[in-house]
Amino acid sequence: MITGPAPAPRTITADRVLLAVPATPAARLLSAVCPDATPLLSRIPYASMAVITFVLAGASLDGSGLLVPPGELPTIKAFTYSSNKWEWIADRATQAYGADVAVARASVGRLGEEHLLQIDDQQLIDRTLAEARQVPGWETARPLAASVQRWGGGLPQYLVDHRRSMTELRSAVGAVAGIAVAGAYLDGVGVPACIATARRAAESLLG
Repeated sequence: MITGPAPAPRTITADRVLLAVPATPAARLLSAVCPDATPLLSRIPYASMAVITFVLAGASLDGSGLLVPPGELPTIKAFTYSSNKWEWIADRATQAYGADVAVARASVGRLGEEHLLQIDDQQLIDRTLAEARQVPGWETARPLAASVQRWGGGLPQYLVDHRRSMTELRSAVGAVAGIAVAGAYLDGVGVPACIATARRAAESLLG
C-alpha cells in the first residue's frame, strides 16, 4: 500500500488492510484488487450538511429531538436536544451559562442542496434560528452562543436496494484475502452503526 503525499510517497507492507474511508475513495483504492466492488461503491451519492449548535435561554424543548420531514422547514432536517439527551451536557451548560439554559443542535442540508450551505457561518446561524422559531418550544429562544460544524460531502445516501448492494459488496471484498471495508455508507451513519461495521470488518480480518 502506498501512502503519504505525492512528492514523498511511502510504501507500507501489511498482511491485512481495513479500508475505513468513504465510498468514493474506497472505490478508487479497490479498483485494481477488487474491480467488482467499484461500481457498487461508486453509485453511492453523498450529501453535504452542517450542524449548528446553540446554547439557548428562553427555550422549552421536550424530548431528545425530532426529525423534520422534507418540505416542513426550508433547510432544517433534524434537531437534537443535547441537554435533554445527555445529563453531562446540561451540567456543563449550567456551569458555563447559568440555570435554565438548553443546548440544541440543528442539522441542515439534504442531497442536492449544497447551494443552501454556501453562506458564511453567521448567516447560517441566523437563518437556522429563524427557521427553528417556527417549531414549538423555540418561539422565544434566545441564543447565548452558537457554533457551526460543516461536513462537505459527508453524509452517504441509501438508494433503493442498498442492503442488497452492500451484501454484494461485502461478498466481493471478502473474496480478496486480507481486505475488509467499514464506514457510514454500509449500515448507517450513526455512531453505533459505524462502530458495528468496524468491528465486523476487524473480526473478518482476524478470523
